[in-house]
Amino acid sequence: RRGAGYWHVDWKPAPSPCTPAQREAAAKRYGLLPEDYKPYPNQGDAPGDYPDLEPFYEGNRDPWEHWDYYPVKRNYNEPINFLNDYYFDWGHDPLFRYTRCWGLSGIECL
Repeated sequence: RRGAGYWHVDWKPAPSPCTPAQREAAAKRYGLLPEDYKPYPNQGDAPGDYPDLEPFYEGNRDPWEHWDYYPVKRNYNEPINFLNDYYFDWGHDPLFRYTRCWGLSGIECL
């Protein structure tokens, strides 16, 4: 019998879903609606049935909302992007647009 904690194998993604019933079960497992669930394309390195979610930058989330875990602005049991390590608060912002300015006035921006 297991103690109060969970093992890492309890959180391991299942194999990629092939049938609609498997897709629906995977959506339920991750707390998503079946029509919102989209798995990673299975090219041999996919993370199983983990959903392919849009990346979000923590700095762009509402600072006044009540978050369960405020330092990363997330709620408990909220699925995150598989590559979330790139998008933490001081990391890469996928919505940021680079602009180039030249000239003395700085008005000539792209």
